[in-house]
Amino acid sequence: MFEVPESSSGKRKATTAAPGNRSATRRRILHDDDDQSSEWSGGGSPPPTTIHIDDDDADVRAVQHQNRVFNDGLGPTPDSVADGILDSGDDARSRAANAFRPTALEQQIHTTIAHPVNKGKNAQCILECAQQARDNRFSTTLPVLRGAYDFGFHTRGLSVMHFERVTRAQTFQSPTTNMTDFSRKNNIQPATTSPTYANLVDALHNRRRFGRSFYNDATVEVTDTATTFVETFGDGNEPDGKTTRILVIWVNMKLCRFRGLVVSDGLSAALSVQSEFSLHDVLLSELLYDQQQARITALTSLLAAKPSVNPGGATRTRDARKHGGVPKSVLHSLPKQGSHTLCMKHLSKVGCSGNGTPGAASPTNVLISSHRRCLQR
Repeated sequence: MFEVPESSSGKRKATTAAPGNRSATRRRILHDDDDQSSEWSGGGSPPPTTIHIDDDDADVRAVQHQNRVFNDGLGPTPDSVADGILDSGDDARSRAANAFRPTALEQQIHTTIAHPVNKGKNAQCILECAQQARDNRFSTTLPVLRGAYDFGFHTRGLSVMHFERVTRAQTFQSPTTNMTDFSRKNNIQPATTSPTYANLVDALHNRRRFGRSFYNDATVEVTDTATTFVETFGDGNEPDGKTTRILVIWVNMKLCRFRGLVVSDGLSAALSVQSEFSLHDVLLSELLYDQQQARITALTSLLAAKPSVNPGGATRTRDARKHGGVPKSVLHSLPKQGSHTLCMKHLSKVGCSGNGTPGAASPTNVLISSHRRCLQR
């Protein structure tokens, strides 16, 4: 009723037959005898299992061995992976985590504005060289140098006041900064919020000194134009603190505009920003106008809060000072000549020394209205 199926081993032999008369064998596991099983159950270590691998598996392993990754032979064995990681791997990962890896856009901007000696060099190498330069007068922290790499002023956190001169005493008093972490985890710190005009000019000069060895000549001309305008703005009358803050914001915004034009239209179009460093610039006029409006509003509020003065108050004060303690009836009875009234001091025992003689008054001093202030009780 049922046909006996062919042996599976027979099928395998039929399908695996190949030129070369190589016989295929099955993988078989040889179990240990009862004596070894009893020894293992008695507390000894389990015996190894013997596995026979056919020729096909050996060929596969040979191909895998020939095409393995070059570093496989240097890596740890599978049994030792759980024990630990090589120290060299830790160092490599640590360097990668603290390294400066600019984006494609940042590299494009730097290539456009970079000094010819810096083109084609590693980005982190460029920052390290700038950090160790001897002629820098500002704090060459890594976040500031990262911002200078791609001209990241204003919106990207960099300010011209980050190039302010740092004295040796300020270096000792300032908290310790990380000078080895080039990654973006080392954030840029805000610049001073209350700069003086002298600080701004000094920062622009330091910026110019740094840029001559970091940027190309066209980019340096833009920063030089900004420095010249700020110096001309303060000729004759040094700006106050609020006006200085406006200048800082305005210069940062113009340098940010330069960066944007480099990205969108190229360096040639970005050089047009030089002509915008002028008193006729619309943005500067708006900032200064807003400042004047704020001052006018503050003065108006002060005048509104000041108590009103009664117009008749001054007249009553003068009348009280005029009459003093003399009754009005006595004053009305004094002799008069036109608008002049007889001096009450002339009638006193002391007398009026108008002509230099005590007790006698000169005719010109007898009837002088100003002597009414000398009335006595």
